[in-house]
Amino acid sequence: MKLIAIDMDDTLLTSSNNVSKSQNEYIINFLDEHDDYAITIATGRPIQGIDNKLSLELINRLYYIALNGAIVLGTDNQIVDIKYLNNNIIQDILMFAEKNKYELCVMDESNYYVLSDDPSDDVYYDAGLNGMEPISISSEEVYSLKYVTKILLYEKPENILATKELIPEFIQKETSIILSQPYLIEFLPKNIDKLSAFKLLADHLKVKVEDTFAIGDGLNDLTLLQGVGCSIAMSNSNEKILEIANYVTSTNDDDGVSKALENIINGTYVSE
Repeated sequence: MKLIAIDMDDTLLTSSNNVSKSQNEYIINFLDEHDDYAITIATGRPIQGIDNKLSLELINRLYYIALNGAIVLGTDNQIVDIKYLNNNIIQDILMFAEKNKYELCVMDESNYYVLSDDPSDDVYYDAGLNGMEPISISSEEVYSLKYVTKILLYEKPENILATKELIPEFIQKETSIILSQPYLIEFLPKNIDKLSAFKLLADHLKVKVEDTFAIGDGLNDLTLLQGVGCSIAMSNSNEKILEIANYVTSTNDDDGVSKALENIINGTYVSE
């Protein structure tokens, strides 16, 4: 068995935020013809945000690494693993945001909540990328959620790095902090990222490191690409990703994922 991780935004998804018909058909045929390969989506999106972008033919044939590694799902839609923030660290993040007047959203395993009655355009944009609507809740209601898998802090792109530096050390020590979008800081459970979730899934499927592949473009793909047997960057990737990848495929608007899969099968892209 070999395992391939595929990022979604700017990787599998085109600039129009969808999976091209040709790539959809290619992946279906790939799975039909190569039963010794498994494919997992590896994304910062929630489960619903993945489902909303995939065809019905693919949804039950792919594994999911969602919310940048907080949730791992099997092809039967059963949870293989889930990590979540405890109430103490949730309270610390909420207090930090309230003190500094930052806008926050909270995610459980399937919903997108905003701690505001008047969400900003960034919140609607981010939720819309996932095909979701933000649900307004109070700070008190956050603590009644069964799982809080991720907290999102919104900031102007020009201020994002300075804001990250303001995050108290005790919050940094107890969470994984990811800059997934130019306007977004994500707080995840400690030691969670795409690579840790991918390793768990690989162990679950009894796949060796040398039989693993990953295709991505962004900084939240960095550890994943560094930790697999064969790393493949999209041509439209962040410069850091282009530097560390073993191979570079074409862009997300030029069926780069399909071309990468073809090169894996024909032996052009190999574990190094």
